[in-house]
Amino acid sequence: MSNDATGSSVPSGRWPLLIGQAVIALIGLYALLGSLKLGLGSALGPGAGFSPRYLAYS
Repeated sequence: MSNDATGSSVPSGRWPLLIGQAVIALIGLYALLGSLKLGLGSALGPGAGFSPRYLAYS
């Protein structure tokens, strides 16, 4: 880790990784919140919200 004049404690090569991980986490959160409105299922089986919620937790 470098600590240069900008005060950055994260190496410059790691920023793309951190930004990518944040984007993936936001997509998962969006899928989870969207699936909460759809419901898990009915008496006939899994509903429209089951798969997005399952994938968001993965």
